[in-house]
Amino acid sequence: MSTVTLTTAAPASPQPAWTGQIITGDTSIIMGDEEMLAQCAEFFKAAAVVAVDTETGSAHDGGRWAMRCVTMATDAGEMVGAAVFDPRIPAQAEMIRDVLSSEKTEFVFHNAAYDLPILTEWGLAPVDLCDRVYDTLVTARLMPRLFGKMSLSSLAERYLHVDDAPLRLAMDAAGVTGASWFEAGDIDRYVYAASAARDTAVTIKLQAILHQEALDWLTSASIQNAPVTEEAEQIIHTVQEASRAMLRLQCAGLPVNHRGVAEYGEKTSVLIEAADQKLREYDIRPGVAADVVARMEIDGYITDAWPRTPGGKLKADKKTLADYTYIDYVGAHLQRAEVVKIKEDYLDKFHSLCHPRTGKIYPVIGTLGACQTGRQSATTPPIQQIPAAARPMISTGDEEWVSIDWSSVEPMIAAYVSGETWVTESVLSGGDLYVPIARRAGLIPDDVSDKDAQDHPGRKHAKKILLGQLYGQGVASLARDLGVDDGTARTFRNSLMRTLPHIDRHNRRLLDTAERAGAIVTAGGRVLPVDKDHSYKAVNFFHQGSATDLLMGVLVECKRRGIADKLRITVHDEIVCTADVADEVRTIMETHNPCMERAIGHQVRFPTDANPLPHHWDAV
Repeated sequence: MSTVTLTTAAPASPQPAWTGQIITGDTSIIMGDEEMLAQCAEFFKAAAVVAVDTETGSAHDGGRWAMRCVTMATDAGEMVGAAVFDPRIPAQAEMIRDVLSSEKTEFVFHNAAYDLPILTEWGLAPVDLCDRVYDTLVTARLMPRLFGKMSLSSLAERYLHVDDAPLRLAMDAAGVTGASWFEAGDIDRYVYAASAARDTAVTIKLQAILHQEALDWLTSASIQNAPVTEEAEQIIHTVQEASRAMLRLQCAGLPVNHRGVAEYGEKTSVLIEAADQKLREYDIRPGVAADVVARMEIDGYITDAWPRTPGGKLKADKKTLADYTYIDYVGAHLQRAEVVKIKEDYLDKFHSLCHPRTGKIYPVIGTLGACQTGRQSATTPPIQQIPAAARPMISTGDEEWVSIDWSSVEPMIAAYVSGETWVTESVLSGGDLYVPIARRAGLIPDDVSDKDAQDHPGRKHAKKILLGQLYGQGVASLARDLGVDDGTARTFRNSLMRTLPHIDRHNRRLLDTAERAGAIVTAGGRVLPVDKDHSYKAVNFFHQGSATDLLMGVLVECKRRGIADKLRITVHDEIVCTADVADEVRTIMETHNPCMERAIGHQVRFPTDANPLPHHWDAV
């Protein structure tokens, strides 16, 4: 059944673990024999659908660009035909390039955001390939019930009853972890190469299964406004199109401002040293939270009500200590922890994440990445978490950028959907959102001028209360945010929500739906499960989820207009694009919202702010 020549070679000069064909289960895998690989390439070019994957070194540093192989697979009738190509060999690189240039083929990836920038930077795929990608991970993310189980191996085990036991055994035999396996592994290892091919064989099988599962999930909710089958197909198409637009952004990469990295590094070093000095004054070891609460106990801040761990120890986490920043050493401890996190997560990794030739970083941005709401998430590095002060580490290179962000997008969604028209009319006329709400709630006295009201504590309270109610915040948490007791926080909240009766009823309907059906439907039609015992999360899921729908609609329209490759950064309610398309992108953000048409029957207007970024990304 197979023609196999097993070989071994040093990793520095890898020879394939076999030359020719092996058959494992229902999958034929070709490797090493260039005549047979050339035939595979022709077969893939003629196929309607081909799964593709890359194997690289470490995913978390420059090893991402050290590609070991490209695997492909397609349905060949009774068998799945797979091949392992070595892109370091010019003839095989040309085969890869030839297949990926096919304009008639749909290419299926599982997490294309990781693979596409690698393939384009190696010169193996045109950027236009982004338009022909179907990402099984994106489809899986439409089903939040799979949260935490969306890796290819988890999905293969769930739907195909295929596990990765051989790979785990090989790792155990080699005495390495998963990360070490991929860092040191290459196609001279039989299990490495066979497992790489198996991934694409699994992906090609999963595409239709996951697509149907997503359709079933979207149409099965017993909720009045849940999508029907035709609409569910459109939702899947929308998220795939949004993903394709994001792939173009990710293939462009982000230039690094190395001077900004160095300057911010110096600032963090100064901050860490100052915090360390303050902590030592109180005999607190820097970075040791237990020492902080021990000192607080000595100083009389710890009462019997202080929260404890299951083991009975005093809690010393960030959330517990957050209300005590007025104590200088607590403030120093928390500030140090934040700065150290920034240093370790960003500063120390920026240089290692840079592409060795372009000097850019290529964040892996997950469409629907935050599984419950679908908000985007990014890794290597997580740019959505970069603090404002560190944003200048990302340069505009030789371009000029513009940052465009929606103004109060979630409150506006709530106002539109609920029919709180006075709020939308006030904002669209150029007025402030929170001052009139605070005045109506009695949080700002009538004799305070509009100018002074902008800095009045009542405005800040109104903003915190409204956003808190749209995120499902409870009274105790709100009280901590406002710096008041629970009773006062409840009074403030009730006073404010009486000024927004339609939004208040809308929120209550979301809670009722979650308690009854165990799910809610976003403005764009995505079905999000909600634990009936934590139904308060429904409010957050709807508003953040609908903001995600809004962003995806904009991305799809940018792609349709051919300007998706001009986008540079998308973070929640902000889009950064090149200056030459900024006016067009801003118009799309303000006026193009098919999700709102679905929710209320017509499209609406969302105000935006735009700010030029001539040199680097910045807080605006």
